[in-house]
Amino acid sequence: MLPVWRTVIIGLVVVVAFNLFWLVPALDDIENRVLSHLLETAEKIEIEAKEIVINHPKNQIDEFALFALQKRRGNITFDTFDPEQIKLFLQNRSDVIEVFIIDSFGEEKARVSHEKVFAPHELRTVAKNDYFIEALSSGFSARALHIPNKAVPNILAFERVDVPDLGVFVFGVNVDIHERLEGFSREIADDEGEYVYIADDTGAIIDHYNPQRIGDSLLQMDFVKNVLDSNEIKKYTYEFGSYADPFGEYQQAVGLLFKPLNFVIVVEEGYAEAWQTWNRFLLFVVAGLGLFIFLVLVLTRSTLRAVGFSNQLIQEKERTESVIANLETGIIEYSPDFLITLLNVKAEEMLGIKKEDVLGVVIRPSIIHQNPTLAPLAQVLYPILGENVRKIRFEKGKPDIIETKITKPAELELQITTIPIHNEQHAVVRYLKVLRDVSREQAIAKSKSEFISIAAHQLRTPLSAIKWVMKLLLDQDAGPITPEQKNLLTKGYESNERMIELVTDMLDVARIEEGRFGFTFHHANLSALVQKAMDAFIVKAKEKNITLVFNKPETTHSLKIDSARIELVVQNFVDNALKYTPNNGTITVDITSAGSYVRVSVRDTGIGVPKEQAVRLFTKFFRGANAVKQQTDGSGLGLYLVKNIVMRHGGNVSVETEEGKGSVFSFTLPIDEEKIPETDKKAKESADGSSTEATL
Repeated sequence: MLPVWRTVIIGLVVVVAFNLFWLVPALDDIENRVLSHLLETAEKIEIEAKEIVINHPKNQIDEFALFALQKRRGNITFDTFDPEQIKLFLQNRSDVIEVFIIDSFGEEKARVSHEKVFAPHELRTVAKNDYFIEALSSGFSARALHIPNKAVPNILAFERVDVPDLGVFVFGVNVDIHERLEGFSREIADDEGEYVYIADDTGAIIDHYNPQRIGDSLLQMDFVKNVLDSNEIKKYTYEFGSYADPFGEYQQAVGLLFKPLNFVIVVEEGYAEAWQTWNRFLLFVVAGLGLFIFLVLVLTRSTLRAVGFSNQLIQEKERTESVIANLETGIIEYSPDFLITLLNVKAEEMLGIKKEDVLGVVIRPSIIHQNPTLAPLAQVLYPILGENVRKIRFEKGKPDIIETKITKPAELELQITTIPIHNEQHAVVRYLKVLRDVSREQAIAKSKSEFISIAAHQLRTPLSAIKWVMKLLLDQDAGPITPEQKNLLTKGYESNERMIELVTDMLDVARIEEGRFGFTFHHANLSALVQKAMDAFIVKAKEKNITLVFNKPETTHSLKIDSARIELVVQNFVDNALKYTPNNGTITVDITSAGSYVRVSVRDTGIGVPKEQAVRLFTKFFRGANAVKQQTDGSGLGLYLVKNIVMRHGGNVSVETEEGKGSVFSFTLPIDEEKIPETDKKAKESADGSSTEATL
């Protein structure tokens, strides 16, 4: 009994260690998602803040330079230019404190404020000043000017200006940004729900969503101090950290260096809210681990009665693990007439043959009957002879990849890549078959799909219960509620609805991957179906003042389809178009003939998709980077489901898109019923083996 219990204890330790090993990358992934969200927000705020602290002073320089050049007559130089005229420029610009004109040698030619025109003997030489050198060399320079007893520093900005007939000058302004910056963070918090604040290059807060915090120093926060102290040259500098605010609440935050002023933009999020996904994930893992330990303890008693058999299984397991640990890629080389010229050791092991028996032998399909021991080799060379053959990639210019199953000498799922070898004249002289055992990957994929299905099923019941309770509260069946409570309950209800939609999508994905999505085909009017799908979005389109256009075809198309599934496809395309099309846009739906197919296209004037990301649109869990910034909600499963539904109907999906100019999402349906796959499995193989068309 003792050895068995020792084995059980060691097994539990291994399981716990494995879970810990698995949790570490999961924690890193969640941490990266939190960081990405905060950093994304900080970068967006940086763009908005730049308008206040950089672009506004630069615009004032441009206006001042234009003013000065207009006032300059003939070839009069700035030495004889009347600085008193500059006061006209300052009259309606209360935030512009001073203006400067400096020649290319660093000598001030004019300096004027609202109160004073500086005399020639008061003008300075700034040839050695960093801001002058930077403006002269790079064209623009900006610095923070700290003034005693003033929370928000002024901005000193300088810009190189080419003056006709006189050469290069540097024009500068001293701008008070206090009024423009005031309330910036508070508006973002009120409008977007993002908690942002800005510190200057000394670490002092100059704008905060809580005005009482303005003037506080952030140098006691290590992550802010690290940003200010960083000298690393890269696109942007940021630090990720956490801290307790003055009210004792723990916050997760990111600090982003705002160049060239070396200000710091800080975006914070409640620590508990930022890490709630991790906490739930950890709770689920702990519960699963506890259940596993319980089952192990229950089964241990039965295991003690079969120690002998258990030892045999352990030995077999060790042998199997040894084979897996030393498994390599199998390689077969043969000529165009199937003469075997090379067979490596691993290929021998996989196929159960000896290279001495096949080298120099032409392998024909009939070898299966003549010499059954060579049947696996024939199945590899002639995939049509194999079991469960599935195309993975058949594209011109790329090696063909298939997956097949062999039963002798062992039952293996093999991924076979066929690589042509060309001579100098580009003629094929040899072929290579690269064999990779993907049995374990297939098992993991199946387990993953089963896990998603089980998890989604387990989530639906509590989510439905939560929805029912919130609906009762919102309908005030349990008593009156305040407007504030109604607002919070509405947000919770909407979030719960999104979670239910995600769970439904996960279940649909699991059903598709298991080949049990379920389709019911019958003849239906495609135009009427499209119209019905579009009618569901009329209210949503009016909210954004988006025009929905349906160009009905003259010919009525009655196709054999699953109406509910195809309606889901159209709704998905139209819903995506509405989400990512700005107000006052247009969405157009067309039904056209495409040979022996009917094409349904949804055209929008939305944000489009980046060029390098378009080909991944119909894969699981993928969303375009610009789409994520505009709509943070979304599972990335909708277009994957669409592709599989269309493939099950014998059609195809495609996208034409250009970032910033809109997209056209299309799908085709066959007119000929014989082109509809007989089973879900065949449709899935077609979907896995096809590449989505993407025109950019």
